[in-house]
Amino acid sequence: MSDKVLALVHYYAREGFSRQVQSVCNEVLKKRANDPTLVFWRAACGLLPEGSTAEALRELSAVAQVPDLELAASAAMLMAHESAKVQDQETMIQLQNKIEIEESTATDTAALHLAAFYSYTRSKERARGLAERVLRTQPDNLQAMVMLGWIIVAQHLDEESGDMALDEGELDEALQHFEVVLEHDSADLEATMGKAKVLELKHKHAEALHLLTEMNIKVSWFLPALLEKTRLLLCVGDWEQMMEHVQRIFQTDNQNIMGLAWTALHQMVREGNNKGATKTLQDVYAALNRFEPKNAQLYYKLARPFARLAGGDVGVLTVTGMMSERAMQMKPDHAPYVVEAGYNRLFLEEWPAAAEKFDLAMQLDELSLDANCGSLEVAIQSGKLEEAAGQVMFLEEMFNSHSSLGLGKKGGDSMGEPPMLLYLKGLLAWKQADAQDGLAMLERSITGTFELASQHPLSLEMYVALSATRITSLIKMLLNSIGGEPRAPTEAPSPLLAKCNRALELLSKYAPALMESQLLLARGMYLNGSLDAAQRKAADILRYNPEEYSVHLLICSVYVYQEKPQLAMSALDQAVSSNFSVRETPLFHIVNAKVLMASGKMEEARKVLETAMNLPGVRTPLRSEQRQRLTRRVFEPTLHERATIYLLLAEVLGRLSKLPDAPEAKKYISDAIREFEGTSEEVRVTVADSELAIARGDVEGALKKLRKIPNTSPHYTKARMAMADIYLRHRKDKASYIKCYLDLVDQAADYDTYCMLGEAFMQILEPEKAVKAFESALEYSPKDAELTCKIARALVTTHDYQRAIDYYNKAIYVSRGNWMLQLELCNLLVRLRQWPQAVSALNKCLERPRDNANSVENLTVDVEAWLTMSKVYKGNMDMDSHVETMGKALDIQKQLLMKLRSELPETLMMQKEKTAGICFDVAEHHKRMRKFDKAMEMYNEALRHCDTHSRSMLALAKLHLANGNTDACQQQCVLLLKHDPDNEEASIMLAELMFHKEHYDTAIYHFQQLLERSPNHYGAMANLIQLLRRAGRLEDVPRYFTLAETASPKAVMDPGFHYCKGLHQRYINQPRDALKEFNLARKDSKWGSQAIFHMVEIYLNPDNDAVWEEKENANTPESQEAVATARSLLGQVRPADMQTQRYRVLECYSRMSTKDMNQVEAALGTLLDMANQDPNNVPVLLAMATGFMLLKQTPKARNQLKRVQKIPYKPDEAEEFERSWLLLADIHIQGGKFDLAQDLCQKCLKYNKSCAKAWEYMGAIMEREQSYKDAADHYEKAWKHENQASAQVGYKLAFNYLKAKRFVEAIDVCHKVIKAFPEYPKIRKDILEKARMGLKP
Repeated sequence: MSDKVLALVHYYAREGFSRQVQSVCNEVLKKRANDPTLVFWRAACGLLPEGSTAEALRELSAVAQVPDLELAASAAMLMAHESAKVQDQETMIQLQNKIEIEESTATDTAALHLAAFYSYTRSKERARGLAERVLRTQPDNLQAMVMLGWIIVAQHLDEESGDMALDEGELDEALQHFEVVLEHDSADLEATMGKAKVLELKHKHAEALHLLTEMNIKVSWFLPALLEKTRLLLCVGDWEQMMEHVQRIFQTDNQNIMGLAWTALHQMVREGNNKGATKTLQDVYAALNRFEPKNAQLYYKLARPFARLAGGDVGVLTVTGMMSERAMQMKPDHAPYVVEAGYNRLFLEEWPAAAEKFDLAMQLDELSLDANCGSLEVAIQSGKLEEAAGQVMFLEEMFNSHSSLGLGKKGGDSMGEPPMLLYLKGLLAWKQADAQDGLAMLERSITGTFELASQHPLSLEMYVALSATRITSLIKMLLNSIGGEPRAPTEAPSPLLAKCNRALELLSKYAPALMESQLLLARGMYLNGSLDAAQRKAADILRYNPEEYSVHLLICSVYVYQEKPQLAMSALDQAVSSNFSVRETPLFHIVNAKVLMASGKMEEARKVLETAMNLPGVRTPLRSEQRQRLTRRVFEPTLHERATIYLLLAEVLGRLSKLPDAPEAKKYISDAIREFEGTSEEVRVTVADSELAIARGDVEGALKKLRKIPNTSPHYTKARMAMADIYLRHRKDKASYIKCYLDLVDQAADYDTYCMLGEAFMQILEPEKAVKAFESALEYSPKDAELTCKIARALVTTHDYQRAIDYYNKAIYVSRGNWMLQLELCNLLVRLRQWPQAVSALNKCLERPRDNANSVENLTVDVEAWLTMSKVYKGNMDMDSHVETMGKALDIQKQLLMKLRSELPETLMMQKEKTAGICFDVAEHHKRMRKFDKAMEMYNEALRHCDTHSRSMLALAKLHLANGNTDACQQQCVLLLKHDPDNEEASIMLAELMFHKEHYDTAIYHFQQLLERSPNHYGAMANLIQLLRRAGRLEDVPRYFTLAETASPKAVMDPGFHYCKGLHQRYINQPRDALKEFNLARKDSKWGSQAIFHMVEIYLNPDNDAVWEEKENANTPESQEAVATARSLLGQVRPADMQTQRYRVLECYSRMSTKDMNQVEAALGTLLDMANQDPNNVPVLLAMATGFMLLKQTPKARNQLKRVQKIPYKPDEAEEFERSWLLLADIHIQGGKFDLAQDLCQKCLKYNKSCAKAWEYMGAIMEREQSYKDAADHYEKAWKHENQASAQVGYKLAFNYLKAKRFVEAIDVCHKVIKAFPEYPKIRKDILEKARMGLKP
């Protein structure tokens, strides 16, 4: 017979697939009928394990006539007779004698057949003796070598499940045998599989995988090699590769039992997809029924791990229950199968059914540890504590007896007690209200369980040892004892909660996505006050389990606590739609009532709570006999839920009551005090009673109630915290507030009390004292990373940055792998401008090892790291790298969005807003660099990600307005105001839009309305000043300064107020006063740079002249000092604003103002470079024209100005357009082109009716044309808008009044000029005296 066929037979025989052995043998026997070896293996390892004894005996009797198979057949027949219900003792004796007599003289072939059969029974030592005997006579017998190697491996695996020491030397012997065989025949399948197995047992997994990979390539048809490699990939934790190989298995056998089992395992522990796992397990059950219908051991083997991973999931436990029941039906007298069926019932919390199974198992085997443990656990869980206390002592004796006999199971804590025994003793103590001892034993039990699991490689068997369901049920019980409300900001983290979270984190290493553990982790985060983290974890669970109502209720609780009633109601509706039975749970009624209360629907909330009060076990606790009568559809409330229903109903009745003492509410509080006296909920009830007293105005009475709780009470801490809260909220007494926490420290100075004291100091904004308290707490727990981080944050608020950095580094060292903490440190270093240290810390973060590079956690860290790195580059003025890193952050953020598509809507929206924010920042950079097309593209991308991103909508509107696209601008503003009606900036933009459409009154009205509502909105005020100036109504501005001062006494100290006053003074031609006001704003972070820019412009051009070279005082010491001051001010601009175009242009103006030709030419060179980058840059073209004028190159200046004339008007550059048109008008006037000059002046006045220079030029043109009356009208407006503060304009106005025979007006203007400018005497001689003469008859 082919060795290949035997390799398949032996593999399935070793793995216990009896029907598979039959299938292989039957397939080959179709071609080679009556092959005695195949008939023997079909009977011995196929029919016999299935219990088909009669059929097996018939086939074995037939092959017993074959000499080489006679002994093996006799041994198999003996086993068949031993397993029969009615044993033929005479035949058994004959067979036993035959084997004993003939075994020592059997031929080598017969001995090897017998050894092979023994290797699949408990007679492995006998099998080894036979194989060794053959090798002594025939040292080169390859078959014997393979057989001996596999027997040693089988012995090693048997020893692993006991307490015997393992001899590694024997594995080396087995490996040597396999290697010798492979040297003779490298294609020997059994030897290759054996070598891979030995390498695995020696923990040389890489070599074993390499060997199996080669085998898969060479003999791709040999499915066992692929199955072994898949199992080994699971063993090393390579889940991704394992699933790829499972798919390859399905290509060969789409109903492969182990492939389906591994798929279900992946769905449960890696995806958290219990629904998918239930369906896959149903497929496993169907495959077992089809391919291994009589294999009780396989049903039992596959039921165990999944039942212990189910975490109470009814769907999974229903399937595992069917498997265990099927195994029990096939072998009803086999106690382990009955025990497993009992545990399945226990996990379903069906206590009576579970007790029945365990009792039956103990009848079959009264010394069964598992049966006795199960029976005791049922007694404890069903409330039979006295009975359970008696059983515990008996069980301890049993464990001790098993341990002394070497029968005990591996694992136990440092004191030697098995985890299961510790669990049951701890559970009993906890139920008996001995919380301290119970918790200690339960904690040791969990530690021992993890130790026991760690002794196994990652496999189905490991998950049996881990028993995740027991751990999660235990943690669920402990979390229920903590309560149901999130931790208050001043409350210290619960030690019990921390222990629960640590256990869940350890469990996550073995089963990172196990739904029940993830749900408990989310609940733990909620109780710890980490609401956002709890919400994210809940969203992860819902991705694969959208019908898990408890997750929806948790999300609903988060929304209620965050005061988001609409979202809470939506989550509640989803909970009901996912499972209608949720409406029967007390938790549903609680959450529903809270949502209704948050929405102000008190009457509806009362009805819901009254219904809840009538649920079983709410008004009074259930008795044990009542619990037994309950169906699974009835949910027993926890103590916290019962108290919550009482207190919520009292609160609702208190709000509905029109009487001050709310008698109905008081009745329920009194009932609650009586019902929960002596329980962990006593303080909550007392606090609620105190709240009623406070509502009546009796604060002292509320405090007296809480003072009654003595310091010996276990609830003393909560009472003191409640008192502190009353002192702070109702009496604003910080000293008494802190004294409550100091009393706790005096009572018991430990980690918890010092943490609470530190949090209390932070609450009243005393971080220095908080740091001392936290440092005292840290002495009790030096490796507490979270507390160390709190100290660092507190030190940041005290500006003790170096110590904060030291504490951050300590926290990072303690909690290796907490990269968000590393990023927190990076952000602090960036704030401190410590660029090298920040870069070093960020590189560590970006170069960290990643288990799953595309996980949500890793992508989130990467985005934050690149964003922080972009800040570093920006701080170093490396703008190219800044944009590049922002681009990397944006790309990763988009990947993260794709990952989060199935997240909760709110979580997804937050990430969309973040993506839009990154796009907006990139767009802003492009805008500063005047790359308007790229800026618009990024703004639009931001809105594609988040169509309500107000900053992008506003910026896009501004860009449209700057480009003259008023319709698009208006559309964006209207959209923005639709989403955010109170958006002031959008209102401002819409007002500006009205102005550009020449709807001046409408525009000004918008601003006036805004400032009426918010008189201290200086951004709106600055815009209104601009509008009033353009509308020619600057005289209206002072009213708004008065409004601002009336609204806020501190207005006169606000830099924004001074900036607006400076703006007004500048526009009314009061440069000195403007400089004083701007100087008061120049150090402000918001207004400073703009104030400095205005100051620089005033110093460089105090008279606001269009043509600099015509100034009479061009080179005076005063003008040189002004230029020096301007250059000094430019040096005070923030580094970020030094990259702006306005700064660079002003710097060129300051160089040109020196009148040094070399400096002027150098400035022109810089401006030319800027113009090459953006040919339509109006500020740059104007500056260039000014430079050419200074160089007396008027034609070149005119050419630049003509280019400006062709560019569409942009409101953002209104000043530059105006000055360009005025300078060109001046050039035209000098050239006698009055029509062109007049058109340009009209253009200026269209956009700025207060443009005095335009009125002045218009007057000059009229004067040259000797139209003195019209000239006087124009000069009159120029004089008005110059605020009567220009001697030159006053002179021209008086002169034209004189020419127009308007002598009185001429005299009046002369007096005003002489009064304002006494050093301007020529007006007296030239005009005043002549006007007086003109009045004489």
